[in-house]
Amino acid sequence: MTLAELKQWWSDLEPQWKRAINQCVLNNGETEDSPSDKQLKEVPGIEVMRFVGPTGPFPNLSFELTNLSGLAELTRLNLLVLNYHQVESMVPLAKLTRLKTLYMHNNQIRSLHGIEGAKNLQGLFVQSNKLVNVRELEGLVQLKEVYLNDNQVTSLEGITAKHEGKLENLFALPNPIGQREIMRIEREVGVRCRRL
Repeated sequence: MTLAELKQWWSDLEPQWKRAINQCVLNNGETEDSPSDKQLKEVPGIEVMRFVGPTGPFPNLSFELTNLSGLAELTRLNLLVLNYHQVESMVPLAKLTRLKTLYMHNNQIRSLHGIEGAKNLQGLFVQSNKLVNVRELEGLVQLKEVYLNDNQVTSLEGITAKHEGKLENLFALPNPIGQREIMRIEREVGVRCRRL
């Protein structure tokens, strides 16, 4: 992005995201002010971002985020930590195809829709949300670790034989998953549904 495009991007950000990026990424404190041109140019190239809300362990953000809109254009991210917020949707992550590790536990997420393009994703930590299914994981065959415990998941459809050999840790319990589904995963994928 050119500097003019970056300035427009910043101008279009929601106030919560201006504050979050200033506070957690640029260390400018809790302000909505535009960062320096130098700082602004650095933001799109950042590969790791961490936003932990005030109720989480080791928080670095003084308020809870309600959406992911501020991340939609940050396509270089490969590690994202966004725990202890009020986020319901992952759709803004659709362009973040370089993600390798995604921590989004203790939010209000109802669907994994939006992460289907993250084909290099190896670690997904979405425990303690409101997920009901995990269909979107079907094409994410590089996954090694998945934490789904403490959601409302009734089926592990989306985790298939394509995950066999890569998926090492699946923490899916407690969730209201039937015994047949647990046995299917153990048989087809060769991984135990573990409890955390």
